Amino acid sequence: MPASHPKPKQPIILLVTPHQVDTKFLTQKHLPSINARIKVRRKEDEPPLELNATISNPFYKPAVAGSGFTHRTPADTEMRRCIDDCRETRNAKVRASKMAGRGDAPKKSKKKPRYSLM
Repeated sequence: MPASHPKPKQPIILLVTPHQVDTKFLTQKHLPSINARIKVRRKEDEPPLELNATISNPFYKPAVAGSGFTHRTPADTEMRRCIDDCRETRNAKVRASKMAGRGDAPKKSKKKPRYSLM
């Protein structure tokens, strides 16, 4: 008798509405997969079962994912480092000038009434 091979399993078919395609898949073309919750209907006396799943996005476009500005090239990294150094230097100078002026600032005098009753 020949060895029997197991029957190949059929994939689960999920039904997605056109609205879900628009709001979940088409608006997230930059993501290769999307997190989802699958709600499984059960018998009348049993509560529905919810499963977490990851669904591959059929509308994923790697060009869309990398179309934003990144700081990964050496020139961009160097420029970013220079900008950060300039900001730190400027912020340190501003903080120092504010702290230096605090000791010399005149004290506020008490408010004087404009009119007095006689």
